Amino acid sequence: MEEFIAKLPKTELHVHLEGTMTTDLLLKLAERNGIDVGTREYLESRRSNYSDFMEFVEVYDINCSVVKYPTDLYEIAYEYFKVCEQECILYSEVAFASVLYQDQGFEFSQVIEPLLQASADAEKNLGVKSNWILTLVKHLPLEKNLKSLRDSIPYKDKIIGLGIAGPEVGFPARNFESVYDEARRIGYKNFTAHSGEFGDPRCIIDTLYHLKVKRIDHGVRCLNDPYLVKFLADSDIWLTVCPLSNYHLNVLKTFFEGKHVINELLEKGIKITINSDDPPLLGGFLNKNYMTVADIFSFKGEAESKRILIKLAKDSFTASFLPSNIKEDFYLMIDNYALTLQ
Repeated sequence: MEEFIAKLPKTELHVHLEGTMTTDLLLKLAERNGIDVGTREYLESRRSNYSDFMEFVEVYDINCSVVKYPTDLYEIAYEYFKVCEQECILYSEVAFASVLYQDQGFEFSQVIEPLLQASADAEKNLGVKSNWILTLVKHLPLEKNLKSLRDSIPYKDKIIGLGIAGPEVGFPARNFESVYDEARRIGYKNFTAHSGEFGDPRCIIDTLYHLKVKRIDHGVRCLNDPYLVKFLADSDIWLTVCPLSNYHLNVLKTFFEGKHVINELLEKGIKITINSDDPPLLGGFLNKNYMTVADIFSFKGEAESKRILIKLAKDSFTASFLPSNIKEDFYLMIDNYALTLQ
C-alpha cells in the first residue's frame, strides 16, 4: 500500500508554508540568521506533543521566528516542493500569511516574490505545480490583516485565493466579513477558511454565512450537528481534512472518542480532501496522511481501499481552485495510473 500511495498522483489544498519546515531546515535557518531556538532534542520534543491549540501556535511561531530575509521564504517553499516531487504531489495550493512579517519590516513584495519564484523554479526543475493562498490570521489585529490584503492588490492575479487561519474560539468568522467583502471588491474569486476544528458546528455555520466560502479547512466538527451534515452533503462545499493533524492536536480525542472520522464523513456524503496541514509539526507529510486513511479502510480489503484513495485523489483536484481544463489533465493522470494496477 505504501508503494501504491507513493506513486498515486495527488494534490494538496491545506498546507501552511512555515508549517512545512523540518527540524533540519529550522535549525539551518536559525544558525544562519543567529536565532536561538534551542536544541534539536528540545524542538522535536515539542513537535506533535501539544496540550492545546495555543501551545501548537507557540511551536509554529518558533518556525516563523527564523525567517529574516526573503531568501528564507524561498528556501522554505522550495524545500516543500522537493517533498512534493518525492511524494508525487503534482499540484499544491499553499497558505502563506504575509501578516506574520509586517512587524519585521517585510514589504508584501518581499514575501510574495520569493514564493512566486520558488513556484516557477519548482515547476521547471521538479515538475511540481503550485499556487498561493493569501491567509489572514484570526488572532492578529483586523487592521494588520486588512493591510495585508490591500498590499496584495498588485499581485492579486498571481494569488489563487484568500483564506483565514488561527484559533476559532473567541475569534468568530463574522469579525472578518468586511475583509472578505473587500477581497471580493478587489477581485479575488476563490475563498476558504479554517473552521470546525476546535470550534463547534456554530463556528462552521458562522463561517459559511458571513464569509461565503466554498471550502472549509478542517470542518470535522460538522459531525456534531446532523442538520449541518445534511446541508454540507447537499452542497458543493468541500472540507480539506487533515487526519494526522486531527490526531496530534487531540481533536479526535476531545470530540470523537479518539476515533478517526474519515469513514463517517464519507458515509454521510460530505465532500472531503486529504491534506497534511503542518506536516513536520503534526505527524507527517501527505503520503503519511493517505496511509492513515488506508489503515482506516483496511477492513474493506486492499482493492476497495485503493479505490477509495483514488477517488479521494481525484476529489482533491476537483476541490482545487484550478480551471476545469487543467483539472481534466490531472484526472487523466490518475486514471492512467489506476489502469496500470489492473
